[in-house]
Amino acid sequence: MSHYVAPTAIVCGLILLGSLQAADPVQGEQAALNYEYGGVYIGMPLEEFKRLPRERISIVSVNQELDLKTYSYAEPNGFPLAVEFYKSTAYRMIMIMKDQQLSRVGGESIIEQKLIDTFGDPHAGQNDKGYVWKYPNIHRMVGFVKQPSQIAIIISDTTAEAQINQDKANRLDLGF
Repeated sequence: MSHYVAPTAIVCGLILLGSLQAADPVQGEQAALNYEYGGVYIGMPLEEFKRLPRERISIVSVNQELDLKTYSYAEPNGFPLAVEFYKSTAYRMIMIMKDQQLSRVGGESIIEQKLIDTFGDPHAGQNDKGYVWKYPNIHRMVGFVKQPSQIAIIISDTTAEAQINQDKANRLDLGF
């Protein structure tokens, strides 16, 4: 049985990426491609992930039919991270920051500005619900989602997401 994990992922690492300021789109693309948080990165093999300190890792959900696994990862003094694996490779990282955590780093506007400084002007969704940055050349998407009492930052591999959606469509039984 599959469990849906709400989109959310990647702020603290961006705060720590001070050297990757996006003066141009190429730098934003590189920040998306090279993003790492607590030793976790997109493309990380599941076996390598499992070698991280065990006390920081817990399984959240498994969908054996689609070969999807979601783990939570607790970075000490950091923010909780959901790491989603497809065919044993990390394809999405989701970070959620709740109000208390946001106030610890100076608030939502600080995170928002750091994302814009890192990735440049958003490519889509510039509204009160969040932003999206898409990098088709490197198959990455960065999302910033605003929700009541929390924000979420997501970095994902768009090629893996497309394959997962195709796998779901192939398994869809509508009776005809």
